[in-house]
Amino acid sequence: YGKGKPSHHTEMSRADGIMKEFAELLVKHIHKETSVEFYAEKLCISKQYLSLIVKEKTSVTIGTIIASLRIEIASQMLRDPELTIQQIASELSFADQSSFGKFFKKHTGVSPLKYRQTLRKTLLTLRPRELSFKQEISRSE
Repeated sequence: YGKGKPSHHTEMSRADGIMKEFAELLVKHIHKETSVEFYAEKLCISKQYLSLIVKEKTSVTIGTIIASLRIEIASQMLRDPELTIQQIASELSFADQSSFGKFFKKHTGVSPLKYRQTLRKTLLTLRPRELSFKQEISRSE
């Protein structure tokens, strides 16, 4: 009794703990901080060690993860017609709208404006079908 570890207890490895903390920091600071150095410093490890752990655990580079999250956030923000592209660039800490546009196009293949226009066209083509579908449902009730 009291000897050994309970069978239901799993110990998190150091690398897993670092990944968990990195993910939490990334979500919290991605709008303002994009450098590996920042996250490594917060975790009190070298940027090389952080990069190694991320690569081992995810099979992609830390830069790819940071860029992917920024693209995901930018895409969500572009869905809001109230936000200008300049405001989005500023919110995501890009030097200017041009550098945001180049970054977005590099990672998605389309400019932020084209992405927004395509999204609007898609929504406009979906809405009439949704409305007619809703009308058919209400008629059948």
